[in-house]
Amino acid sequence: MDFAPVPRLRPGDPVAVVAPAGMPRTADLRRGLDLLATRYEVLTARDLFAIEPCGPLAGTDDARAAELRWAIDHPRARCIIAARGGYGTARIVDRAILDALAADPRLVVGFSDLTVLLCGALSRSLRAVHGPMVCQLGTEGREGLFDLLRPLLEVATPPPPVRGLETLVAGTARGPLVGGNLTILSHLVGTGLLPTFQDAILALEDVGERPYRIDRCLVHLEMAGALDGVAGLVFGDLVECEPQGTDWTAREVVTAFCRRIGVPAVIGLPMGHGAWNVPLPLGAHVELDATDGILSFLEPVVTES
Repeated sequence: MDFAPVPRLRPGDPVAVVAPAGMPRTADLRRGLDLLATRYEVLTARDLFAIEPCGPLAGTDDARAAELRWAIDHPRARCIIAARGGYGTARIVDRAILDALAADPRLVVGFSDLTVLLCGALSRSLRAVHGPMVCQLGTEGREGLFDLLRPLLEVATPPPPVRGLETLVAGTARGPLVGGNLTILSHLVGTGLLPTFQDAILALEDVGERPYRIDRCLVHLEMAGALDGVAGLVFGDLVECEPQGTDWTAREVVTAFCRRIGVPAVIGLPMGHGAWNVPLPLGAHVELDATDGILSFLEPVVTES
C-alpha cells in the first residue's frame, strides 16, 4: 500500500494545537506553545489553560471532538499537533473526521494515545508524523526535540538514518513505515482504523505495561492476522515495562516473539516515551538493515506542493 505525502510547512504557517486526550500539564504546555510560536503561527479553538476536565480527559467527548473537527476543517491550518496523549482519542475519532482529513490533507503529529489518529490518517492513505507533542517539546531538557521535528515538517527530503540499533533477527527489508503504541494498535483490531501491515516495517513502543501484557498485545495482533506479510519489526522504547514477581522481561518477550515470526527485527529505536522521541515519517518507505542495525528513510513525509 502507498501512502501519499502531505504538504510541507513553511516558517510562519498556522499550526493547530488540540487536546483530544488527557489534560495537558500547564508548565510543559506553556513552554511547548512558546517554542512552537518561535517558528509558526499557533492556533487553538479553546483556551487550553482553562479546560474544564472531564475525569482524566481534557473536556467532554463533544468538546474534544468539536476541537479536532475544527482543526481539520480550518482553512489555514496546515498541521495538527496534539498537546499531549494520555487517553481518550479513540472516543472521538470517527469516519466523518477521517474523511474530512483525507479531503484536505494536512500534517498530523503525535504519539502514544494519538496512535489512533495517526492510524486513522494511514487508513486514509496519508502519511503522518510519529513524534513529540507540545507538552513533550516543553519538558525541561527536551527542547532539542523541536530541532529534530522541524526539518521533518518542512523539508521534502528524507531524514538521516538511525544507526546503532540492536539485532534481534538478522536480515534486510523494505516497505512503508507504520506503527505506534503497541497497546493502542492491538485495541484497533476490528475497528477499521488499523492500516495494513502487509509488506510494511512495523515500529512499536509502549509504556507502563508488564511483560505478559506486551506479549498479549503482540499475540493478539498475530492471532488477528494483522501481522500477516509484515516485512520487518522495529522496537522502540519500552518504558517502565519491568517485570513484577517474575523473571520474564519485556526484552525477552519481544526477542522470543520476533524470532518466532522470523522477519528482520531490531530493538533500540529512540521512539516513544523514553528520554528522546525521534520523529518518524509514518507511511514513507524505509529500509531496515537488521544485520547492521540501521533504519534508513527513503522518502520524506511531506511534499513541496
